[in-house]
Amino acid sequence: MARIDYMFDENYDKLIVNGDWAVGDSDEDNVDLILTLAQGHIRHSPTVGVNTTTFLNGTFDYIYKQKVINQLTQDNYIVNLIYQDSDGKIQLDFS
Repeated sequence: MARIDYMFDENYDKLIVNGDWAVGDSDEDNVDLILTLAQGHIRHSPTVGVNTTTFLNGTFDYIYKQKVINQLTQDNYIVNLIYQDSDGKIQLDFS
């Protein structure tokens, strides 16, 4: 089931459409924020965040996979597939 919330643009600013904040399916934005932010960056949820920038150009091993899975599971997502592709990007399929 999709979550409906405010939408963000590529700079994580609230998306404005026709002079009002855009509302829509926010799953992609939520997961992106969980993966990008470090723990402590969300005041009301200080334990949320993976901070994927810490393993840029590094090995995406079992420990990091478990960290991603645990964080997304805490937010009621189900991780179907997670891996690092040949370009070093994290590929994620969730529901």
